[in-house]
Formats: sequence, structure tokens, C-alpha cells
Amino acid sequence: MPHFDTEDEEARWWAEHREDIHEYTEIDEAGDPQLAALLATSPRRMGRPPVTDPSRQVQFRIPEGVINRVKDVAKRKGMRYQTLIKSWIFKALADEEKKAL
Repeated sequence: MPHFDTEDEEARWWAEHREDIHEYTEIDEAGDPQLAALLATSPRRMGRPPVTDPSRQVQFRIPEGVINRVKDVAKRKGMRYQTLIKSWIFKALADEEKKAL
């Protein structure tokens, strides 16, 4: 994984290497069976995977202190903070959906 001087530089790199994301991230799926199942069926090959549920960029404001805390947690887990935030959203959504049943 290359070193980045700015977040913009990193964002451009990730945009160009989206199909390789599994090679550069480590997600602890052991505590989340739904995430483990998703990763088990996710393509881990070179080339662009089929788009079954396209992503959409979303922007919202989060206090800088909270972002710094999230970055600290992500660093301890060995993952990018955006990936950590997404994993928390997926888990919270799954928990809410279970409650609704």
C-alpha cells in the first residue's frame, strides 16, 4: 500500500483501485456473521467485480474530534477509518432490521 501525503491523493488512489480493495484491507469478520457471509461471497479476483449494488458517495459533517477518535480505533484495528464507519453502519442497520422482525 503506498504512502499518501493528502486525503485527496489517497481518495484518488482508492478510486483507481476499487476492484483491489480486498487486497489492501483487513476486516475482522469473526464477530459479525453477516459481514463474514458477505465477504465469503464477494469477488476477490483482479478485474472489476460485477456491480450488484452500486455505491453512492454521501457527504455529511461529523465533528473533527469524533473523526479523530474513529481514526484511532481504525488504526488499532488495522483498517481505514472510512471502512470502519461503513462496517458500523452495516452492523447497526442489520441490528435494526432484526429488531423489526
